[in-house]
Amino acid sequence: RFEQSFSNPVEVDSFGIRIHQKITSKLNVFGRFKHTPSSLDSATTAFPNQTNFFSVETNLLTVGATYAASSNLAFDVRGNYTEDSGDFLFTGQEIGGARIPDLGTLVPPFASEGNVSVSVFFGSLINQTRGRSFGNGQRQLNLVGSTTLLVGNHQLKFGGDYRRLRPKVHRPPIAPEEL
Repeated sequence: RFEQSFSNPVEVDSFGIRIHQKITSKLNVFGRFKHTPSSLDSATTAFPNQTNFFSVETNLLTVGATYAASSNLAFDVRGNYTEDSGDFLFTGQEIGGARIPDLGTLVPPFASEGNVSVSVFFGSLINQTRGRSFGNGQRQLNLVGSTTLLVGNHQLKFGGDYRRLRPKVHRPPIAPEEL
């Protein structure tokens, strides 16, 4: 019977700040920033020498303003920029003298080790994998504006919402020891 202990470290951090300011009796502004880097490095149950390293980072900045032009007319505008990125790596660790081959010995010479994974399947549920499963990111710009008008017993609201999504440039792989 083989027994071995290993660590599954998790790191979840988040920092945020929000500021409100009443400029005049008719104008309010606010700003918010949030930074959330997190990671998980866990061993699999089927093969304890295979670790799954996952990291995700989110940064966002939002600014906005509300202007009450009169008791029945108000304008609201907001802008947001968000950037998300994530990596998922299958790495290996030596346990009890067993060692997984280096990824470079498992991939063909034309493949980049930073963008490839190699898997060996044992049945339909168990596999041994090395390499990068995915590494991606997304950037979003969001602009929102609205006008609210009170007419008698009715409230009319008009506005627009613009969103632009762009994939983030592929980053080099992150290894757990680099964080």
